[in-house]
Order: sequence, then structure tokens, then C-alpha cells
Amino acid sequence: MTEFQKCLQQCSVNQQFAPLMSLLKTMTPVAVDSEFRSLGPEGGGSVEQLASFMRFLLEWLRTRRDFELTEAYLELFLKLHTSALPLSSELAGLIEELLAEHQKTWKRIQTNLNMSACILGYCKSATV
Repeated sequence: MTEFQKCLQQCSVNQQFAPLMSLLKTMTPVAVDSEFRSLGPEGGGSVEQLASFMRFLLEWLRTRRDFELTEAYLELFLKLHTSALPLSSELAGLIEELLAEHQKTWKRIQTNLNMSACILGYCKSATV
């Protein structure tokens, strides 16, 4: 079991995912890709490891930190493991939760961007 897999397992038990994100931030892109590939059954992992990583992504989206990095991890995860998601009803439920949280987060970001654009437009017209 790799350091990443041990950390994922421990964080899943504790429901505290900050150590996992810290570990991922220290890893090279090649190492991240390799670890993500090893999560699924075809890479020697398990459905439980996939579910644990999906819970990590879900919880990290809810923290509203490292959004771009979390999005990149989500994209790579889905690219590698889309075919494994129908293997379990738990995975299907988690992907629905991820989708809902992702949409909620994007809506919040879009609202903030629109508000900023309005404020910028007002400031620009007020100074002319």
C-alpha cells in the first residue's frame, strides 16, 4: 500500500481530508496520475478506494479551498475511472452528490463574477 493509499484510508476513517490534500500538493503530476490510476479495480485498487477518493473530492469542494486544483483532480479521476462508476450504487450516489456540489459551487462563482463585473462597470461609468 502506497503512502497516498494509506493517507486516503486514514483520512476516510477520520473524515478529515486536509492531510490528503497536503500530500497531493507535494506530489508530481506523474505521481498523482499513477496514484489515481491505482485507485480502481483495474489498477489494483478497489471500489471502496474509489468511493473514499470521491468523498475526499466532495468534502474538498465543500471547503471552498483549492477549487482549481480540486477541479483538476476531479477531471483526471473521471477520465480514468468513468467506466468503474456504474459498478456500485454507492459510487453512483457519490457521483450524483459530486455533480450537485459542483453545480452549486459554479453557481456561487458565477454569481460572484457577475457581481464583480457590475461593480467594475459602475466604477468605470462613475469616474468618466
